[in-house]
Amino acid sequence: MQTQDLSYKLNNQKIAVLNAKDMLPYDVSVEVFSLENVYTVAENTYARRGGEYFSDCLVWGNTERRAGSVTLNVDDTADGKVFKARAELDCLVRGVKIRFDNLPLGELISLTDEDKKITEYGLQLKYPEGWRSMSTPLLVFKLDSGKFLYLRCLDDTVNEKRFFIKAVNGKMRVDIVQDQSGTKISGVYEVPAVECGITSDADEIYQRHSDFIKQTYKLEEYGDSRIVPEWFKDISLVVTMHMQAFTGHIFHTYESAYKDIERLTRLIEGKHILVYLTGWEGRYYYKYGDYTPDARLGGAEKLKECVKKMQAAGCKVMAMYGMNMANKNLPQIARLAEISEFQSVSGAKFHNGSVDWEGAHHYDFNDLVQLNIAEKTWQDCLFGQIKSATEEYGFDGAFLDIAACHVNDKNNKLYEGVVEFCDRLRTIKPQFLVSGEGYYDGLSRAMPLFQSGHTDGKLHYHDRASEKLFTRFSREFAHLCIGDLSRGSTGVHELGTNTDTTAPLRRGIIPTIALVEDTLDKAFDKVEKAVELSRVYQSEYLYAEKVD
Repeated sequence: MQTQDLSYKLNNQKIAVLNAKDMLPYDVSVEVFSLENVYTVAENTYARRGGEYFSDCLVWGNTERRAGSVTLNVDDTADGKVFKARAELDCLVRGVKIRFDNLPLGELISLTDEDKKITEYGLQLKYPEGWRSMSTPLLVFKLDSGKFLYLRCLDDTVNEKRFFIKAVNGKMRVDIVQDQSGTKISGVYEVPAVECGITSDADEIYQRHSDFIKQTYKLEEYGDSRIVPEWFKDISLVVTMHMQAFTGHIFHTYESAYKDIERLTRLIEGKHILVYLTGWEGRYYYKYGDYTPDARLGGAEKLKECVKKMQAAGCKVMAMYGMNMANKNLPQIARLAEISEFQSVSGAKFHNGSVDWEGAHHYDFNDLVQLNIAEKTWQDCLFGQIKSATEEYGFDGAFLDIAACHVNDKNNKLYEGVVEFCDRLRTIKPQFLVSGEGYYDGLSRAMPLFQSGHTDGKLHYHDRASEKLFTRFSREFAHLCIGDLSRGSTGVHELGTNTDTTAPLRRGIIPTIALVEDTLDKAFDKVEKAVELSRVYQSEYLYAEKVD
């Protein structure tokens, strides 16, 4: 796990820093990454002028000079310091690390999945990571003193960052590596500022960071957000309707899906139900890139009838699409795969396919290709298919699978493409809902509803650390892999079974149930309890959207 370590002592000058408010001393150093090596500031070469440190003596392998320079500015904040670095090389600068040594050791409490003890083994994290760890570049540690140490990156857009955290002799080391955007990489990098401080109130730093991402991404408060359809503010139950699995097994046809919804509307008014159709186009994942009705599920007319009847019962219907995955054997995909495929900043392409029907062979299924929605050819193709399906079958929303994926693509800026694509989708029809899998901070600009994250079926909810970082702007529902209430079946999802079958009751999490072919027949009493939870959600949260 210690991939940020090198196997030798670095010849790298450290700068002694003192946080005057808490009399906290620690050390800071800088490393510069090209596409081929790492460069350090040779010891005793910084020239200091006030809070500015400058060196033009960069070395690799601890001894060999490389043309370039590092400037580090250190300024005071109300409860700590802010660090602004600039790096130059006579080649491309991939990224810059700011390393903190001798920080007080604490427990990390700001991740999506769980609190983590920091050990001598070390912990590596990446941003953006939309399923289980870093949805925003903020680290908050609870200290033995009862205070909170925090570090955060003040970037003006979504860019890749890596964090390495390790206990060292009772203290803590934190490395923060920030990479240049692949579309703008050059020999000069103005590194986004990093703030480090100590506060007595964790909520205060969550609020401060929430305000920062609101301003940075031009987010709107959820209750006033223009990308939230008015009808969605009545939704208190998301029904994951499993249709056809990768293997071709059918959980619901279009006709039986409606029949299950009709039974549900005897328990709860239809206007509170969002029906989420998964595998509606045929073999889940395998048919990604061809979003047309499947004959085995009933064909086009039955799909149209299914959606129309659900809507007549008051429900809204959201169809699932793969935003960055498609089957390259489809003629329309084969034509664009080469130019739309993700390409990393170093030039690598992602030829490792995707998941299939069982997790043992993840990413060893090579019929699917990973595509960048920011590339116009693929974006136009997918937009055209969603527009056509929506106009033909009347869907009320689109769910974008793997929406929180991020690649530092050298050809197209992925995050900007996601925002552009979602804005285009909302032009298809008035009050059209756009939703997606996973979450990171900037995505709240693109869509208001997200699917939770998970690790091997254990669900992680994006509001865990603080409502201020998520619920202020967005809502979520349980991941596709949540088990159904009769036998824990995950339907079309490759996990198979899951003991997680319900979502916790919190403002930001909309109650969710999964339906396979016999859920209502075999677990109707449990479904009734889930519906009751939906009613509680209505009374406690649905019409009171202000976050305390």
